[in-house]
Amino acid sequence: MRVQIPMRGLNSVNNALAALTLDPSQQHRKDGLDWHAEFNSNTLGALDVDLGETFHLNSVVCSASFSPDGKFLAVGYNSGASIYRLEDSRMVVQLGGVEPPPVDNYVRSLCFSPNGMLLVTGSEDGILRVWNNATGSLYRTFPDSPSHPGFGNSDIYAVAVSTDGHLIASGGANKIVTLNDLSSLEISWKFMNIEVSDGVCSLATSSDCQFIAAGLVDGSIVIWNISGSNERRINKATENSPDGHKDAAYSISFSPDGSLLFSGSLDHTVKAWDFRSASVPLVRTYHGPTDYVVSVSVTRDSKWLLAGSKDRSVYIWNISTGLLHLKLSGHKNTVISVAASPTEDAFVTASGDMTVRKNPKSEFKCKAA
Repeated sequence: MRVQIPMRGLNSVNNALAALTLDPSQQHRKDGLDWHAEFNSNTLGALDVDLGETFHLNSVVCSASFSPDGKFLAVGYNSGASIYRLEDSRMVVQLGGVEPPPVDNYVRSLCFSPNGMLLVTGSEDGILRVWNNATGSLYRTFPDSPSHPGFGNSDIYAVAVSTDGHLIASGGANKIVTLNDLSSLEISWKFMNIEVSDGVCSLATSSDCQFIAAGLVDGSIVIWNISGSNERRINKATENSPDGHKDAAYSISFSPDGSLLFSGSLDHTVKAWDFRSASVPLVRTYHGPTDYVVSVSVTRDSKWLLAGSKDRSVYIWNISTGLLHLKLSGHKNTVISVAASPTEDAFVTASGDMTVRKNPKSEFKCKAA
């Protein structure tokens, strides 16, 4: 039986921004042409945001990722992906997706190699593709042959590349996390063929290349050493163990400083975990979204947490205090992907409304709270 993860139209601090009352002067609100930001009155001046560029596509956009040097943006959609040069907002290469597909085949996850030369995409046809970004040509697929028993037999929902560029992690409906050797482009080993308890929604690797984590449909999170040993598990919430998520761990992200693992869930929360401790204790739960949290990202300085939600908004918290600083609204559908720039104080959001929005460095100000 195949596990399906559908496109869902896609220690706690009680600080839901929706509960704030805006005064008549609108001092807690900033309005743009087709967007607005609501600020927490207790943290005014700590954060500002503006809309820079909007990219219009012809498909729901499922995934977005910056290149390591921050100069390019890759977006994934139905049957393909595109790479934009952010300096002039030009699309410089299109990877598949030239013709409308006979059946839907969304690129659910993508990421650049550390040197920026390759793009890895995982899609619903169950094939992991590695693209040459300079030429736009397909460099390699995993599995590499239609005769391979694993070829196209399970949707891929998540991909991640280790920061040393050696390993590609992928996972999806077949309840297995697979590692392939990117440096030699040979299938090196499957992740010890560990069958996790449910479909894999999300994957992430730590900045020091020591850990890999998987968020699962049943709400649990599994963390391994990169060698495949020392498995640790964060179980879904139960009456006797309430810290875990109550619904799917749909998105996970390590902080760039390597201190915390963040998980966004369909239970409307984001949680921070001390993944380096053997017991993986809960550090904090972040509240605010009124619907599914489907994407999380952490800024390059590891100070700000971003989350995209099915309620069509983006939420930004101060990681250390747990305070929600702002709610950014403007997309007309689920914010399926949010990604913080690795080189500047900016982020992008990708949505079911077929747009991608970028917030420029000059207007996204992170000051000491």
